[in-house]
Amino acid sequence: MLYAGRLSAVPDLFGSTPLNTDNNPLIEFLAPKSTRVNSTNNTDWFIGKSLAAFYDILDKRLESRPDPLLPPSEQINTARRAGTALYHYAVAAAGHDDSAARRYETDVRALVPEVVALGEYNPKTKEKSEDQQALATLRRQQEALRQQLEEMQRRLSKLSAAEKTSDDRTP
Repeated sequence: MLYAGRLSAVPDLFGSTPLNTDNNPLIEFLAPKSTRVNSTNNTDWFIGKSLAAFYDILDKRLESRPDPLLPPSEQINTARRAGTALYHYAVAAAGHDDSAARRYETDVRALVPEVVALGEYNPKTKEKSEDQQALATLRRQQEALRQQLEEMQRRLSKLSAAEKTSDDRTP
């Protein structure tokens, strides 16, 4: 699911940027340098939304080109689409875009339900994993807090309106 594709098939997407390969492991050699951030917190990391957008472009460009490293199959294409959706989900969740995160989660669940099921259930006990139970608890708490916040906002609006009415009556 995390294989982006044969990057050498689309060299125009990289310009003069060298590719990280087994024979040219740039990431490992540049890691000490790239972990240092300048005083304005700038880095040249290719992550988040820009990487997600790049995956979308790469998927479109590579979908019609055979990959000599993988046999052509619908199962592999589905796994690649699921991997892209999973990354989009992670970006949306990290950015607190709940609606987009739910949409991508739905895509991943539809594309690779067996992979999702393995992450959710302990195959020995057929029960939800501790992480899934904790996540469900957090989601319930988040919903309760959201409802409390809405109620507080309604009460504040009423109080503000009552205060304004009171101020209007006082000469």
